[in-house]
Amino acid sequence: MKESKEILAVGSIAFDTIKTPNGSREKLLGGSSTFFGIASSYYTKISLIGVVGTDFTDNEWELFKKYNINTLAVMKYTDTDGKNNAIGSYISDEIMLQLFLKETFQIEKISLDFSMEDIPEWDSFKHIELIIAIEKEFKIKLEHTDTIEMVSIPIIKSKILKLLNDQ
Repeated sequence: MKESKEILAVGSIAFDTIKTPNGSREKLLGGSSTFFGIASSYYTKISLIGVVGTDFTDNEWELFKKYNINTLAVMKYTDTDGKNNAIGSYISDEIMLQLFLKETFQIEKISLDFSMEDIPEWDSFKHIELIIAIEKEFKIKLEHTDTIEMVSIPIIKSKILKLLNDQ
Protein backbone atom coordinates (compact mmCIF):
# COMPACT_ATOMS: atom_id res chain seq x y z
CA MET A 1 0.00 0.00 0.00
CA LYS A 2 1.29 3.47 -0.90
CA GLU A 3 2.24 5.61 2.10
CA SER A 4 0.00 8.65 2.43
CA LYS A 5 1.27 12.18 2.89
CA GLU A 6 0.96 14.13 6.10
CA ILE A 7 -1.78 16.77 6.25
CA LEU A 8 -1.13 20.10 7.93
CA ALA A 9 -4.35 21.63 9.25
CA VAL A 10 -4.58 25.28 10.25
CA GLY A 11 -7.65 26.39 12.13
CA SER A 12 -9.37 26.86 15.42
CA ILE A 13 -8.83 24.78 18.53
CA ALA A 14 -11.26 26.08 21.09
CA PHE A 15 -13.68 25.38 23.88
CA ASP A 16 -17.34 25.38 22.92
CA THR A 17 -20.51 25.90 24.92
CA ILE A 18 -23.49 23.92 23.63
CA LYS A 19 -27.08 24.81 24.58
CA THR A 20 -30.07 22.72 23.47
CA PRO A 21 -33.64 22.40 24.72
CA ASN A 22 -32.45 19.29 26.60
CA GLY A 23 -29.61 21.01 28.46
CA SER A 24 -26.27 22.67 28.06
CA ARG A 25 -22.59 21.82 28.38
CA GLU A 26 -19.65 24.17 28.78
CA LYS A 27 -15.95 23.95 27.97
CA LEU A 28 -16.22 21.15 25.42
CA LEU A 29 -13.20 20.76 23.19
CA GLY A 30 -14.11 21.95 19.72
CA GLY A 31 -12.87 23.92 16.76
CA SER A 32 -12.44 23.09 13.09
CA SER A 33 -8.86 21.80 13.43
CA THR A 34 -9.82 19.55 16.32
CA PHE A 35 -12.64 17.86 14.42
CA PHE A 36 -10.77 17.73 11.12
CA GLY A 37 -7.67 16.32 12.82
CA ILE A 38 -9.50 13.53 14.62
CA ALA A 39 -11.52 12.50 11.55
CA SER A 40 -8.49 12.60 9.23
CA SER A 41 -6.24 10.73 11.65
CA TYR A 42 -7.94 7.50 10.61
CA TYR A 43 -6.47 7.90 7.10
CA THR A 44 -3.13 9.69 7.38
CA LYS A 45 -0.70 11.55 9.63
CA ILE A 46 -2.03 14.90 10.84
CA SER A 47 -0.24 17.98 12.15
CA LEU A 48 -2.11 20.95 13.57
CA ILE A 49 -1.24 24.63 13.66
CA GLY A 50 -3.15 26.70 16.15
CA VAL A 51 -3.07 28.68 19.33
CA VAL A 52 -4.56 27.70 22.67
CA GLY A 53 -4.80 29.60 25.93
CA THR A 54 -3.66 28.72 29.40
CA ASP A 55 -6.99 27.03 30.10
CA PHE A 56 -5.92 24.22 27.75
CA THR A 57 -4.98 21.37 30.10
CA ASP A 58 -3.23 18.00 29.86
CA ASN A 59 -6.65 16.38 29.31
CA GLU A 60 -7.06 18.18 25.99
CA TRP A 61 -3.50 17.37 24.88
CA GLU A 62 -4.21 13.69 25.67
CA LEU A 63 -7.06 13.61 23.16
CA PHE A 64 -4.67 14.63 20.38
CA LYS A 65 -2.12 12.04 21.56
CA LYS A 66 -4.83 9.36 21.53
CA TYR A 67 -5.36 9.98 17.81
CA ASN A 68 -1.60 10.36 17.13
CA ILE A 69 -2.03 13.98 16.02
CA ASN A 70 1.15 16.05 15.91
CA THR A 71 0.61 19.19 18.01
CA LEU A 72 4.19 20.46 17.83
CA ALA A 73 2.98 23.67 16.15
CA VAL A 74 0.11 24.29 18.54
CA MET A 75 1.26 27.16 20.72
CA LYS A 76 0.06 27.81 24.23
CA TYR A 77 -0.07 31.56 24.64
CA THR A 78 -0.74 34.05 27.42
CA ASP A 79 -0.15 37.77 27.21
CA THR A 80 1.62 39.73 29.95
CA ASP A 81 -1.66 40.37 31.78
CA GLY A 82 -2.30 36.63 32.08
CA LYS A 83 -5.28 36.78 29.73
CA ASN A 84 -5.66 34.48 26.76
CA ASN A 85 -4.59 36.53 23.77
CA ALA A 86 -3.09 35.40 20.46
CA ILE A 87 -0.94 38.05 18.84
CA GLY A 88 -1.21 36.94 15.24
CA SER A 89 2.01 37.95 13.54
CA TYR A 90 4.27 37.01 16.46
CA ILE A 91 2.69 33.59 16.88
CA SER A 92 2.57 32.99 13.12
CA ASP A 93 6.27 33.79 12.73
CA GLU A 94 7.15 31.50 15.64
CA ILE A 95 5.01 28.64 14.34
CA MET A 96 6.35 29.03 10.81
CA LEU A 97 9.94 29.06 12.11
CA GLN A 98 9.36 25.90 14.11
CA LEU A 99 7.79 24.03 11.17
CA PHE A 100 10.43 25.36 8.81
CA LEU A 101 13.27 24.08 11.01
CA LYS A 102 11.58 20.71 11.46
CA GLU A 103 11.36 20.37 7.67
CA THR A 104 14.93 21.56 7.04
CA PHE A 105 16.52 19.16 9.52
CA GLN A 106 14.10 16.29 8.81
CA ILE A 107 13.63 15.59 12.52
CA GLU A 108 10.42 15.08 14.41
CA LYS A 109 10.90 17.37 17.42
CA ILE A 110 12.33 20.87 17.38
CA SER A 111 12.37 23.03 20.46
CA LEU A 112 12.59 26.77 20.03
CA ASP A 113 15.58 26.89 22.39
CA PHE A 114 17.76 24.39 20.46
CA SER A 115 21.26 25.26 19.29
CA MET A 116 23.70 23.55 16.91
CA GLU A 117 24.85 21.26 19.72
CA ASP A 118 21.29 19.93 20.18
CA ILE A 119 20.78 18.96 16.54
CA PRO A 120 23.38 16.46 15.21
CA GLU A 121 22.07 17.02 11.67
CA TRP A 122 23.09 20.71 11.90
CA ASP A 123 26.51 20.58 10.26
CA SER A 124 28.21 23.20 8.06
CA PHE A 125 26.40 22.03 4.92
CA LYS A 126 23.01 22.05 6.64
CA HIS A 127 23.83 25.51 8.00
CA ILE A 128 24.34 26.87 4.48
CA GLU A 129 21.18 25.10 3.33
CA LEU A 130 19.32 26.58 6.29
CA ILE A 131 20.52 30.13 5.56
CA ILE A 132 19.48 29.87 1.89
CA ALA A 133 16.10 28.43 2.85
CA ILE A 134 15.50 31.15 5.48
CA GLU A 135 16.25 33.90 2.96
CA LYS A 136 13.89 32.32 0.46
CA GLU A 137 11.08 31.50 2.93
CA PHE A 138 11.05 34.84 4.77
CA LYS A 139 12.08 36.92 1.71
CA ILE A 140 15.00 38.54 3.54
CA LYS A 141 18.71 39.03 2.83
CA LEU A 142 21.03 38.00 5.66
CA GLU A 143 24.42 39.65 6.07
CA HIS A 144 27.48 37.39 6.30
CA THR A 145 27.99 38.39 9.97
CA ASP A 146 24.38 37.41 10.73
CA THR A 147 24.82 33.96 9.19
CA ILE A 148 27.92 33.27 11.29
CA GLU A 149 26.09 34.27 14.50
CA MET A 150 23.03 32.10 13.73
CA VAL A 151 24.06 29.11 15.85
CA SER A 152 20.84 28.68 17.84
CA ILE A 153 17.14 28.91 17.16
CA PRO A 154 16.65 31.89 19.52
CA ILE A 155 19.34 33.81 17.62
CA ILE A 156 17.84 32.80 14.25
CA LYS A 157 14.40 33.90 15.42
CA SER A 158 15.79 37.20 16.68
CA LYS A 159 17.62 37.92 13.40
CA ILE A 160 14.57 37.03 11.29
CA LEU A 161 12.16 39.11 13.39
CA LYS A 162 14.56 42.08 13.35
CA LEU A 163 14.86 41.95 9.56
CA LEU A 164 11.10 41.50 9.13
CA ASN A 165 10.40 44.46 11.44
CA ASP A 166 12.94 46.62 9.56
CA GLN A 167 11.19 46.02 6.23
